[in-house]
Amino acid sequence: MPDPEYDSEHPEEAVEDRAWYSLITRLAAASLTDQAYQKYMCKDNPCSSSDFTGKNNGSIGRWGGILANQFESRRAFAAFMDTELNKYLAWAKQLSAEPEAYFVGQIRLSSYIFDEGGFAIRLNRLAGGALLTTGENLKNHPIFIGKTIQQQRGVVLVKVNETEAERIVERVHKKQLFLVYKAKLTVAEQSYNQETKQLNFNRLSFDQTITSDVIEVFIGPEVQDKLFDIPL
Repeated sequence: MPDPEYDSEHPEEAVEDRAWYSLITRLAAASLTDQAYQKYMCKDNPCSSSDFTGKNNGSIGRWGGILANQFESRRAFAAFMDTELNKYLAWAKQLSAEPEAYFVGQIRLSSYIFDEGGFAIRLNRLAGGALLTTGENLKNHPIFIGKTIQQQRGVVLVKVNETEAERIVERVHKKQLFLVYKAKLTVAEQSYNQETKQLNFNRLSFDQTITSDVIEVFIGPEVQDKLFDIPL
């Protein structure tokens, strides 16, 4: 954990240390299981709602919990580094320079449009929480900018006949829908310092290039019960 006294004596190293500390904190907050998150980023057992806020909204967490003092925070960070860091390093070695990842997000099923013969589905670009921001190449993907129905951007028409549409509505009733697609990740241009061309870890983000042929739509967060595909 950064030490203010050391920072003042070693300003160049301090900047790099703070950058790595922030990046590791974001990585932990976004990727730890609920059980591990409780161990490192919660003061109470079970976690208080305020402690879980960071995990639920993708923002940065706090070591030891929101109410932890500096000693408790330092111990929690040190415990994570001793116990978990090697797991992340081993996982990182398995990744390619431009890894592919699955993106999962919620969507809503509209009312059936009889004149069009299908459902209008609004596709939201997925940013991936604290570790990722959407790059321009994804924003410009035709599926997200094409005025495909009712002159609305990012809305596509999934054509099905009325009989199949009625079955879909019955299956989906009071259930959540999730979309899934695969994308290749590359470090985004804005992640680099424009003067030094070095990575700016405080602004680290990635571009997504969709590699799927379809966007898959599932019923439920388990993404096992497929409803239909949306061609890309």
